[in-house]
Amino acid sequence: MKIIIRLSYSNPPCHPARIAGRILDDPVKRDRWLAELKVMADRIINMRALLRKEIESLNVPGNWNIITD
Repeated sequence: MKIIIRLSYSNPPCHPARIAGRILDDPVKRDRWLAELKVMADRIINMRALLRKEIESLNVPGNWNIITD
């Protein structure tokens, strides 16, 4: 059992890399992926700003710049 498990962890499947390759090699799919990635990154930035604003509005002691910086 240890040998089987070790092989799974030491040699992960290559199909996720193939999927990524198909997306990144196609200009249309790559542009769509980049647009979706931008939406997700912007949402994270916005959520961090809202979290910091809420923490600061509650007058929690400390410097909360680390959340947005």
